[in-house]
Amino acid sequence: MLFNSYLFVFAFLPVLLTGYYMIAYLERKPAKAAVMMKLWLTGMSLWFYASFGLQFLSLFLGSCIFEYLIFLLMRKTAQGQKRRLSGFFFATGIIGNLVLLVYFKYAGFFSEVLQMVSGRTFSFAAVLLPLAISFYTFQQISFLTDAWKGDIQECGLLDYAVYITFFPKILQGPIVRFDEMKAQFDHMPAVRLQSEAFYRAVLLFAMGLAKKVLLADTLGKAADYGYTNLTTLTQMDAVIVAVSYALQLYFDFSGYCDMAQGVCRMMGLELPLNFNMPYQARNIIDFWKRWHITLTRFFTRYVYIPLGGSREGTFRLYRNIFLIFLLSGFWHGAGWTFIIWGLMHGILYMVTRMLQRKNVKPLPGKAGHVAGVFLTDLYVTATWIFFRADSAADAFRMFGNILRRPVLQVTPDLADSFHLDEIWYVLKVTPVAQWKYSGYICMWVVLAVAILLSLFGKRADKAAQECRVNRRWAFLTGILFVWSVLSFSGVSTFLYLNF
Repeated sequence: MLFNSYLFVFAFLPVLLTGYYMIAYLERKPAKAAVMMKLWLTGMSLWFYASFGLQFLSLFLGSCIFEYLIFLLMRKTAQGQKRRLSGFFFATGIIGNLVLLVYFKYAGFFSEVLQMVSGRTFSFAAVLLPLAISFYTFQQISFLTDAWKGDIQECGLLDYAVYITFFPKILQGPIVRFDEMKAQFDHMPAVRLQSEAFYRAVLLFAMGLAKKVLLADTLGKAADYGYTNLTTLTQMDAVIVAVSYALQLYFDFSGYCDMAQGVCRMMGLELPLNFNMPYQARNIIDFWKRWHITLTRFFTRYVYIPLGGSREGTFRLYRNIFLIFLLSGFWHGAGWTFIIWGLMHGILYMVTRMLQRKNVKPLPGKAGHVAGVFLTDLYVTATWIFFRADSAADAFRMFGNILRRPVLQVTPDLADSFHLDEIWYVLKVTPVAQWKYSGYICMWVVLAVAILLSLFGKRADKAAQECRVNRRWAFLTGILFVWSVLSFSGVSTFLYLNF
């Protein structure tokens, strides 16, 4: 089930919270309450995962059991002369994770590469990509690596189960380290329902829901129209489609992070920050400190630093940066377009790092900041074209449309894809509907709101924490929630489910 679904909002979430707080209030023994609450969260998380289909639940559970057994073997052989054996188990666990990921996500891609290189035909039966395998694989690699380093000394099966399966972060992250959640899960029996904190959590969820359903899904319709009609797009159409997809991805990911954090805060829990207004970044390095923060942290901690980071000379520094972005692109998808996307980010990141090391200063003052943000967003939007296109040829075709002779005309069908029914119904009963260009109003309104929020808005979690608890904000929360729920009937998914 998606967060933006009737099942989640009106069944799963109420059942989850009711059971959670009943245990916290009724069970007086903290140790027993902690066990019961962890069991409850694990069971509810498995229900959440299984709601997308039972075909991969056994794979997920099998992977979790295998990794926990590896952890037990590592711990048992961690001391003295058995340390080398512990290293063998650690390597087995890491390789096991990667083999599973490669088989399900990359086997088809590698078979195509072999065919292209050798000229021979390789038969490979296509397999359905297991839900969230990229995220829970990295999570388990993180766990085993921290255990190998000695950062995790003890972990019971239940602690491991609730950590790995915890539903708010399983589909799209954040990629959470064990020590970030262990103390919070142990502290759950002390959680009490506080009306103000709960209201702020609901407000955060409602804002994330509105971002996803009202903005991301609307922008997504325009992006889908554009990429399925590449041969007929005007120059202005192509620009609008490229910008729409950049904004769709932004609000899809941002909205999910807000909803996940909102659900956690309803239970008195906290996820690490994963998204921090990246389109306000003034360079690509700043961008990657703001976009998918925990993925950047994962690659830094578990790949970049073990490779030597910046400690072993200039060549290895840039080699490591290159490898990180190559892996990042490949992690997002098994295709050349994702690799090109990662390399484009890596090249600009290396150039920016070189300039910083040579003490080349950016333009000073507000003008320099504005120029930096504009150029960074322009480059990032261009890279998203490869991220979205079905092939490199389609991406270059989109670039060709953008760079052709300027035409201000926007195709009516593209403008129609921006229609929010609720706004359009209001416009139809006003004199504005008689205007020749009335069909374009929704398009410009949606684009303007999305651009302004992404460039000048505040993080939703900050807004939820800083707002006054009064009738006006309660009314706004209700409006956002009801409007979003009314839009559930549209076709929707989270983009990062595909990765």
